[in-house]
Amino acid sequence: MGIANAKAVVRAAEVPDLPANELRSALPFHVSDLVPWPIDDTQLDFIVTGRPDDGGERLRVLLVAAQREMLRPLLAALDGAGLRPRRIDLVPLALIDSLTSPAAGPGQREAIVELGVGVTNIVVHHDGVARFARTMFSSGAPVAERLGRERVAAAAGPMGWHIQGDIVPAVPVVDPVIGEIVDSLDFHLAQPGSAPIERVVVIGGSADVADIRAGIAEHGNVEVVERDPLAQVDLGRTRQAFESMGAAASRYAPALGLALAERRTATRRVNLVPPEVAERRAHRRQLVAAVAIVVALVVSLAGLSVERRRQVGNARAEAATVERQVRSLETQVATLDAVADEQADLARRQGLLQASLAGDVAWTRFVRQLSGWLPPDVWLSSFSAARGSGITLGTVTITAKGADQASPARFLRNMAGFGSVSGAWISSSTRDAGPPGLVTFNATANLTAQAESGRATTVGTAP
Repeated sequence: MGIANAKAVVRAAEVPDLPANELRSALPFHVSDLVPWPIDDTQLDFIVTGRPDDGGERLRVLLVAAQREMLRPLLAALDGAGLRPRRIDLVPLALIDSLTSPAAGPGQREAIVELGVGVTNIVVHHDGVARFARTMFSSGAPVAERLGRERVAAAAGPMGWHIQGDIVPAVPVVDPVIGEIVDSLDFHLAQPGSAPIERVVVIGGSADVADIRAGIAEHGNVEVVERDPLAQVDLGRTRQAFESMGAAASRYAPALGLALAERRTATRRVNLVPPEVAERRAHRRQLVAAVAIVVALVVSLAGLSVERRRQVGNARAEAATVERQVRSLETQVATLDAVADEQADLARRQGLLQASLAGDVAWTRFVRQLSGWLPPDVWLSSFSAARGSGITLGTVTITAKGADQASPARFLRNMAGFGSVSGAWISSSTRDAGPPGLVTFNATANLTAQAESGRATTVGTAP
């Protein structure tokens, strides 16, 4: 919710450099002389804007103060409508969120002026952080009418704006609204720590009157622009309806700013909701939670009682069913004893067969694979095998012929890649008396697990 009236003020102040929670508690003692009504009847909040130039352990803050007597009827109206305020902000501060974009990057130093019927809001911000705010109770519409007839200005005493680092003489404006705007910004620029204003954004019911913008630009020597507050939101199918409203659409700028502030967490926003509202809300939540717990407990107990009765009935029915099944199983067990004896005998026979097949070698496959691993110039003459003693599966002795004395070496090299044997070695090699170059050699190797037939593992399994 946004407010803009004489019972809510904004002041620049310097306070001790304390953690936020401690500073909020000590704030009434440091700013009581800045608030125009009793501090005990004041709701306070603040925005840190920087540090003093002397570098002391103090903070510059923008103090926001609202009279609680003014807030009470607003809160009562919300409560009567069944609404709970999450945040109460000032309308001038809400304009920052609706008329600035975080995507614009750092270095924004702007003044925003909203000209309404009866109220004119002014706020100055640096990169989205408020530095000055004021609400004037006047109307922008008569300004446009008077300026449309005649612009009256007269030279008067010295006056100037610090715009972009220069002091520019200004001519006092007779029209009170433009004069108040110029004087307000001039007052802000005269404060310690202020920086030049790059531009003034003017919106509102009279923002489309060129003479008003020209008057502010002339006497401030600063760029004056219009800005669409609806540009930052996706209006979908309703955009055409809003665009047809023209300048009147700017009346939604404060509401949009209040809504957008909830999504921009990088910059701290003020909240003037009194703590007792949050306490009442918490108490109400606790009361509702307590009632809900009691109701849930009663319902749970009633449900538990019904469920307990149902479980007892089900347990009795299940017990009777189990008893019938036990009697049936006892009868079946008596008839299955013979089957159990046969199964035990079958298991014994299978064990014997597995023991006899342990270490069984698939010789046909072995010979076929061995032939494939022989070098092209080596051919098998004979081979014999012997079962191992338990440490090894067994050994094979191979007699082969080769084309020359290098054939045994090529044989050993190939056997190194044959996975069914290991540790192959040549026991003898002799040159034949027959055709020149032929060699007869004997080799021995250990059988590995890859040579096993695997039949022992298939005993008792389905074919």
